[in-house]
Amino acid sequence: MAYTYSYDTKPVLIRGRRLLRVTLSESDVQTNSEARVEGLPRYGTLVRYKATLTPVAATQIDPAIGTVNGWVAASQDELAQNQIPDVHIDNQDHVKYFTDEGVFVIRNTPDANGDSIETEFYIAVGWEV
Repeated sequence: MAYTYSYDTKPVLIRGRRLLRVTLSESDVQTNSEARVEGLPRYGTLVRYKATLTPVAATQIDPAIGTVNGWVAASQDELAQNQIPDVHIDNQDHVKYFTDEGVFVIRNTPDANGDSIETEFYIAVGWEV
């Protein structure tokens, strides 16, 4: 089986705030898989990032987000990096970002190949103060 992914974006209203909810489903995820999510606001605040591994071979995931395909860790193209690998990730760090193309390139990075990962994240358009 080959790595596949699909995503959906939907505006939502949470406690009076307009956010963009993005759901991402990945299957047969490899340790180097990248999912490209397009059509996002060019600048905003990533307010929450949740990812859950359905473990078969892998025991944990360690997500990171960049803004271009093949981005390099700790470069200007890296947007956010998880701190503690686990089977379920729930980061609420409120990361301000800017991307030229309105794109996130997501690496959920499992510690073994072949599992499924479900991801959900929320973006507030603009930069929170």
